Amino acid sequence: MGVPIIRFNRINQDCAIKVDGIIQDGIHGFLLEYNNSNDVNAILSKGVPLLNRIDEIDRQACREHFEKHFIAELMGKRYDWLYKEISQGKKFETVEIPI
Repeated sequence: MGVPIIRFNRINQDCAIKVDGIIQDGIHGFLLEYNNSNDVNAILSKGVPLLNRIDEIDRQACREHFEKHFIAELMGKRYDWLYKEISQGKKFETVEIPI
């Protein structure tokens, strides 16, 4: 949507999606790293303070990044790539989406 985000970066979990190359911490939003998705208190204790910092993100730069990297044509190509990989039997522990 082209607005600042708080992105979840699951570590050591099945089916995690690596977003490091797509969303830059402190530029397009903030990174919330956690190891255990069942520990809601740990996630909230790290995530809630990030909400208070969201005004640090330049919304115009964030929107420009979105328009360059997330237009429908590019997203369609990414999904097509992923579906082809899966249909050929590839299994992922972590998916690193090509930009």
